[in-house]
Amino acid sequence: MPAQNELVIIIIGHKQSPFIKYIIDRDDIPVTWICSNVLDFQLYHADPAKASTYHLEFTNLLEQKARNYIESLAIFETLGKFLDINNPLSISTLNYLITKYITSINPSLNDLSETWKETVRAFFGDDSILPLFEDGRVIYVKVGGVEVPVRQYIVMEEAERKRRADSPGKPKKGSEKEEGQEEGVTAIIDIEDIDKFKLCGEAIKRIEQSRGVLIIPTDLISFHILAQCEEFTEALKEPESKVALISPFWPDGPISTTELEILGRSGIEPTLTALASELKEFADAIIIDERDSGLIPQLRETGMTVLVENMDPAAQASEQFLERALKTISIDLEAIKEERTPEAVPLGEKIISILSDRLTPKDAKEGEPGLEGTPRPPTAPVTTIDAPTAPAHAGGTQPAKPASAPPAAAAPAPATTNVQAAPPEARPASSSPASDATATNPPSAASPASGPSTAGQQANGDGVGPGKATGTTEIKQAPAQAPTSDEAAIDEAAPSLLGDIDKVILPRYEASIELIFSSLLSIVDKPRLVPMIYKILVKKLAKLDELNPEARTIDIITYLAAHNPDAYSELFSELLSDAIKEEDGERFEDLLHMVSLIMSASQAKRQEVIRNFIKENMATGSEFAVERTRKILNYFINKDPLFGVIICKTLIEFMVAEMEDPKSGANTINNLAFFLLSVDAVLLGETIVTDMPEALQVKAKGILEAVSCGQSFNNIVINIINAYQTGEYEALRKALNVKRVPASIQMAVLKRKYASQLLKAGSVPLDIFAEKLGMPSSEAEKLIYDMILKDDIAARMEVVGGKLYIVHDEKKSKDAGKGQERAA
Repeated sequence: MPAQNELVIIIIGHKQSPFIKYIIDRDDIPVTWICSNVLDFQLYHADPAKASTYHLEFTNLLEQKARNYIESLAIFETLGKFLDINNPLSISTLNYLITKYITSINPSLNDLSETWKETVRAFFGDDSILPLFEDGRVIYVKVGGVEVPVRQYIVMEEAERKRRADSPGKPKKGSEKEEGQEEGVTAIIDIEDIDKFKLCGEAIKRIEQSRGVLIIPTDLISFHILAQCEEFTEALKEPESKVALISPFWPDGPISTTELEILGRSGIEPTLTALASELKEFADAIIIDERDSGLIPQLRETGMTVLVENMDPAAQASEQFLERALKTISIDLEAIKEERTPEAVPLGEKIISILSDRLTPKDAKEGEPGLEGTPRPPTAPVTTIDAPTAPAHAGGTQPAKPASAPPAAAAPAPATTNVQAAPPEARPASSSPASDATATNPPSAASPASGPSTAGQQANGDGVGPGKATGTTEIKQAPAQAPTSDEAAIDEAAPSLLGDIDKVILPRYEASIELIFSSLLSIVDKPRLVPMIYKILVKKLAKLDELNPEARTIDIITYLAAHNPDAYSELFSELLSDAIKEEDGERFEDLLHMVSLIMSASQAKRQEVIRNFIKENMATGSEFAVERTRKILNYFINKDPLFGVIICKTLIEFMVAEMEDPKSGANTINNLAFFLLSVDAVLLGETIVTDMPEALQVKAKGILEAVSCGQSFNNIVINIINAYQTGEYEALRKALNVKRVPASIQMAVLKRKYASQLLKAGSVPLDIFAEKLGMPSSEAEKLIYDMILKDDIAARMEVVGGKLYIVHDEKKSKDAGKGQERAA
C-alpha cells in the first residue's frame, strides 16, 4: 500500500506525454497513478480466446515502468514478428502481451479495481495504479452504419493517416470514398449517462488524502467527458491539497487530427481556452506552453494561476520541469523523493517470467484463467457517441452492431454474428500466440532440403546441441562428440536451450518456432552467452543441406539480434572480413550466401555494418580488395532490392563527403564510383537527385564517365540528372522510364522549384506552380502540405480571392537560419 499523503497523477489519454514517461522512469517519486478508463473498450473475435479488452492508459503505464527493468525491449518487438497474434491496433508486442494477461484475468469491463490491483501486484508488488471508474462502458461512434469504439476508431484512423503520409498517392485500404461522399466525421458526443459511471472508491480516497494532484491529459475527448462527471469534479474540489493541469497543447503534441475532427464536428471547441473553462471549477493552476503565452489574460479570467513553460518534449523530460510542476501544487521535489529498496528477485526477470509463461502453449483446465482460456462474455453497459459517417477501418474484431440499435441493445452478438456483421474492409483476424502455437508453422520456414538424407546424424556434432536423434537405416550413426566449451557454458546457464534449438530447426522434429522463445528469454540477463549461440547457429547455417531449414535458424538469429545487437554486428562484420580474405571460390560463394541471410536479421544494424564495411575498403590501395568489395556489394544488390537501396544511399553519402573534402584523394573517389557500377542505373540516378547537393551533380557525372565502360549506364544516370535540373515532370518521367515519377523525386523537384521561384516572387498561385511542375494541382497541393508539415520548406498556404497561394514564410525561414547558426 503506498504511503498516505503522496502525489497523485491522473492520466487521461492513450498517448503518454514526455513528462509522464520521465516521472515513470525516475522511479524515486512516490506516486499513485489514476488512469482514466472512460474510453476503454473491447474487441471481440469469433474465437473467444482471441478477444481483447483494452485499457490503454493502464497498459502503456505498465509497459513504460517495465522498460526500467528489461534490458532489451527490442526482444519483444522481434517476438511479435513470429507469434501469430491478433493485434489490430498494432500496439507494441509487450503492450499486447500485457493486454492479453489482463484480459485473461478479467475479460469484461466490470470490477476493474481488483483486476488492476492483481496485475500491478504481480508485476510490481504494490497498489500504485488504479482505474478512475470501477466499471467501464464502451462509448461508440457511428462509422458507415457500424458502431465502433471511439478510441479504436481514433487509433486506427491515425494509423491509416500515417500509412497514407508514408506512402503518398496510395488509396486508403478498403475505404475509397464514393464520389460526393463527405470526408471526415460528423459526430455528436452523447454523454447524458456520464453520471452512471461508478467511480473507483479507492481512487477517490487517494485523491482526498493526496499532497497534491497533477492532471495530465493527452486526450481531449476523454477530458471533456470527465469534466461533465459531477462526482469526479466534486472529488477534486474536496482535498485541501492543490490541483494543477499540464496543458496538452505543446509542439508535436499528442492531440490527433481525428480527435480534433470529432470534437470540432461535435460542437466542442478543441482549444486551450475551452479546456480551461472546464477546469476552473476544480483546478488551482494550469501550466501552458510559452507559445500560448498570448492567452494568459483569458486564462487568468478563470481564476486559475497560469504558469508559462517551455513544453518542448525534451524540456518536459527534465528535472527542472518536474520541479516547476510540483511547485504549482506546493510540493518540494527533494522532500518527496524516496529511496528504493532492491528487489529480492530482479523485477525484469519477474516480468519476463509472468509473460513468458503465456508464450508457450499449456493444457489449461476448462474455465481456468489464462491466455488459453475462454473469456466470459462481456457484460459492460454501453454509451453511444452518435454519428461519424466515414467508412470504418476498425478491424474485424469490433462489436459491429447496427447503427440504429438503441444503447440498451448494444450487448455484443455471438461470435459468429460478429464475423458476419464486420465491415467489408475489415482485416482478417490472426490467431493468438497461446491458443494454437503448436499448430502454426513459422512465417517463413523453409522446407527440409531434398537430396541424400543425413537427418540421422548425431545432433550434438559439429557444434549442434545435445539432441538424441537415431540414425536411419541408410546412414550409420555418427559417433558421439564431447560438447565444446561454448556448448558447456550454455548448458550450464540455460540447460534446455540447445535442445530446444534442435527441436525447432531440425527437420525430423517439426516443432513450432514459438517453442524456442521462452528458452531464449532466459538469456536476457546473460548477454555473454549470445556470441556463443551465434557461433553455433552459424555452424548450423554452414550445414544447411544436411541439417535444417535455414529460415528457422535466421528467425532465431533475428531474435538474438534484437536482444544483443552489438554481438550481431560483430558476427556480421567478422563474416564480411572473412569473405574479403577467402581464396577458395566455392567457400567465398557460401560465405556470401550466409551473410545475405544474416543481413535480414536486423534492419537497424545491417546498415551500420555495411556502412563500416564500405568505409574500411573504399580507400584501400589493394586492387584485389577493391574488386572483392565490389563483388560482395554486387551480390547483395542482386539478392534483395532493399539491400541495393541501402548500399546505393551509403555510397552516395561517402561520395558527397569525399567530393566536398578538399583533401580527398582521387583513389577513394574512383573506388566509390567503381562500386556504384554495381547499382541499377535508375536507382543510382534517383539517389543522386534526392541525396546529392545539386552543386555536386555535374562533378558526379564527370566522375562516372571517367570510370565507366558502360555507355548505356552512363546515359541513363546523366539523363535523370539533366531532367531533374530542368525540373520538367515529363522529362523526368521519360528519363526514369516510369508512368509516374516517384514521390521522393517529386519532392526534390518541388524543393528546387520552390528555391528558384518562390523565394524570388514571395508567393505563387498553386495552379501555376503545379503547372510548372507538370503535375495536377491536387497532387502538388498534397506534396507542398507534406513538406510544410515536415519543415522541408519555409512556406504556408493562403487563400486570397478564392485562389490558393503558396506563400514564403519569412519568419519560419529566419527561425530555421537561427537554429542552424546555434547548431553550428
